[in-house]
Amino acid sequence: EGDDIAVYRMEGLTEAQALAVTEAARSHFGKGYDPYFYRTEDALYCSELVHIAFRDGMGVALGQVETLADLNLDSAAVRALVAERWQAHPACSDGKAQDAESCLTLIRGEPLVTPQALAEDDRLQRVYTGFDP
Repeated sequence: EGDDIAVYRMEGLTEAQALAVTEAARSHFGKGYDPYFYRTEDALYCSELVHIAFRDGMGVALGQVETLADLNLDSAAVRALVAERWQAHPACSDGKAQDAESCLTLIRGEPLVTPQALAEDDRLQRVYTGFDP
């Protein structure tokens, strides 16, 4: 929202590498946003698109792949999201989970790449941020 963005760049890319990453990202245009951070590439979340574009375009794995269990799943914000979304989550829908807690148990091992994991990758340099320091 507003200026709450950060821009990072990988220095030293050749023109061919930059084009390959851009083309890899473009190949996903038209896919929806993935509010479940689910492992398929049918729909993507923000940092997943960056990770996939560099993986497919250059063979570079940016950002550490984590699992949901590695994150703070006890925060009120996370609990509210799970409570709101669990019934439609692909891993929990169609009776696979009985409630938000059982859904969370099912998805704890889901792999994901967070925006923070990308920001902490030493190969990327921040060139702009609108966040408070």
